[in-house]
Amino acid sequence: MEHYLAEAPPPADVLDPHVELSRFPIKTFLTTNYDNLMAEALRGVARDPQVAASRLVLGRSYASEVVDPTPGRPLVYHLHGNWDNPDEIVLTDDDFIDYQHGMVSAAASGEPMPLPEQVVDAITGSPLLMIGYSLQDWAFRVLYSSLLSKLRRTRRSISVQLVTTLNGNADAEERATKYLKQYLDGWNISIFIGSGERFFHELRTRMGAS
Repeated sequence: MEHYLAEAPPPADVLDPHVELSRFPIKTFLTTNYDNLMAEALRGVARDPQVAASRLVLGRSYASEVVDPTPGRPLVYHLHGNWDNPDEIVLTDDDFIDYQHGMVSAAASGEPMPLPEQVVDAITGSPLLMIGYSLQDWAFRVLYSSLLSKLRRTRRSISVQLVTTLNGNADAEERATKYLKQYLDGWNISIFIGSGERFFHELRTRMGAS
């Protein structure tokens, strides 16, 4: 899973998390971005992604039809919609509330979630790598509120988590980081504090060392 707001790719001298992710044989990419940067990065390494998105119509979320993904033809699924259909994206506060309500209601009633079964299988059956979120982010809060019950059944996942600067108060930031690590550890999620670029720099270093 990844989340970035920028439509334009980063400068050439900046390590791009989309490009780094595209080099791994991952079959399912879930994103709360509206852009197509992940699909473009996959095409750049000769992979043929299928792109699909949830649709928010009249306050209700609908799943798109997808086929079973493979490493050669991975799925890029936009959880909150895609720029290609601007009238159906999750964008405003009311949209996020409607989207979250639909997810939570489905989970509480035992009904199928408004997501393709391939996406639900990826969430519940595989470890997740979540990149580029902060606690203040609506996308982060909705994602966790609607899917935490599913995350309990996954193998250990990793969250690359941004921590907002608290007016330069290092002690408060340390306490916030400690709380966040303890909170997510209860959901079987390990945390990496920092940007996606920093995470992939460290991953490259460790992979090179191994």
